[in-house]
Amino acid sequence: MTAEFVGTVLYGEIVKKTSISPFQIMLAISNRYSYEISYDMAWRAKQKAFDWRFGSYKDSYHHLPHLLALLQSRNPGTIIDIDDYQNANGDRVLRRAF
Repeated sequence: MTAEFVGTVLYGEIVKKTSISPFQIMLAISNRYSYEISYDMAWRAKQKAFDWRFGSYKDSYHHLPHLLALLQSRNPGTIIDIDDYQNANGDRVLRRAF
């Protein structure tokens, strides 16, 4: 059993109740399949379901400039600024957006 499988099986429950804990995911799999999964696997399954539903953090960062530009175009006089830096891996890391 993989985190991807668990995320797929419980996708609806996870995105419906985003506050579901890994322990609740573990219990749901145990009740449904009589199989014990680790806390780590339950946590990763929850993260995968969130990524499928809401996109990854990188996706969110990628869309931020467009979102702020759209906000600015619809609200004349709005000032926007993104404060970020490039880490050692070459990825842009967001500090804050104004």
